[in-house]
Amino acid sequence: MTALLAQPFYTVAVGWGARPAWRLHPMALGRTIGEVQQITANNGAGARSYPDGMEYAPTGSYPWRTPIWINLLGDPTLAAFPLAPPRALRATQEGDQVVLEWEGDAERYQLLRATGAGGFAHLAMISDAKRFVDEAPVAGARYQLRALGKQEVYAGSFFTASQGIYARAGTAPPPAPDLQQAVTGPGPHRLALEQDGVLLAPLRPPATGKLRLRASGWHYLPEDGFAGAVEIALTAYASGQTVTGRLRLDVRP
Repeated sequence: MTALLAQPFYTVAVGWGARPAWRLHPMALGRTIGEVQQITANNGAGARSYPDGMEYAPTGSYPWRTPIWINLLGDPTLAAFPLAPPRALRATQEGDQVVLEWEGDAERYQLLRATGAGGFAHLAMISDAKRFVDEAPVAGARYQLRALGKQEVYAGSFFTASQGIYARAGTAPPPAPDLQQAVTGPGPHRLALEQDGVLLAPLRPPATGKLRLRASGWHYLPEDGFAGAVEIALTAYASGQTVTGRLRLDVRP
């Protein structure tokens, strides 16, 4: 399982075992693979005796009752309908209020807020807007914004959420990366993404060539014979805040 998970650009999550058989079909209605594992392990109604309490019979025939042997490694939040996150969330203190603004293409957004050492709690659902005013802010609060998208399948419709982006009022966000790098030869070329106190990572694949993640970092592999400029979208995270930028590669033969 670990070997499968460690392949670059290959595997996000690995499920193993089938006692009882994996019940993956809830993912077709927006459930995550972590929820599916829990549903599978808790298969059946505990108040009813075996085998009547089983919603699905275990795979095979065993000398013990209701055996459970299922394993999951990787991202338990993996869902079947990925959605692009919003961009450039900004939180600005204006008097007794905090004004949040962002960029994005979704029709609906979910805004969450965390205070102190606590986790994020729902603050607002926002439709057809890219601005929200927190009229009762809390000092030092952190904000998380996620895009919501409506998915329609034969069994019904539901909303899925993107990854979150973050901002904090009263704290300057990290500078949006605007990097340049020249590389020569066929590659692969290691991307110079090191900045003190800032976590940088590619946001999406470039229009030409490929990205590869290796032990030494991200690498760019140009197409055979390619020479020219390539732009790679980047995300930067620091001080609990997220911004987007770019790396411009000058690829020379």
